[in-house]
Amino acid sequence: MSSDQSSPDARTDEWAHSPAPAAPAPAPDGTNEPQGIGLAPDHRVETLPPLEEMHHGVPVSARTGEPHRTGALVALQCCFYAAAGASGLGYALYWWRAMHVAGFDRSAWIVGWLDPRPGGAGSIALVLALAALVVVMVGAPCVAAYQAWTGERLARRLSLVALAAACPGALFNPLA
Repeated sequence: MSSDQSSPDARTDEWAHSPAPAAPAPAPDGTNEPQGIGLAPDHRVETLPPLEEMHHGVPVSARTGEPHRTGALVALQCCFYAAAGASGLGYALYWWRAMHVAGFDRSAWIVGWLDPRPGGAGSIALVLALAALVVVMVGAPCVAAYQAWTGERLARRLSLVALAAACPGALFNPLA
């Protein structure tokens, strides 16, 4: 072996002489007892603000520390989750009908209107488009319901988006 090639023993020696780890950070109370591993960062560590500051004016219950939830909000929650469930059930019904090739043309209204050949590129594209549509149809009411439950002001706009997202369910069947 020539002198310009490193031997396995030379590499082991390099690893053996690595620098020593940094000293532990001093305690925050001023004592010199080490706290944790490594050095304290030079910058201030950012954290989330208290819950009261995050809700920006949403009335918070003194008893629970969470936003007030009225009966109308609970009813809205039930309606949103029922809409998401109905959309998912309508899609499951469509999928059940579509997996049988003989009934593929009657699986959903839009499939009957477009009449693609089962197994063809058009039917695969249509099935993928309907799957993406149902993700929006199920996800939008769930997101709106969660945002309303946590007291976000954006929930009002999201509920209108969820209502608009539910309308394409007519492309499947009356249940969706």
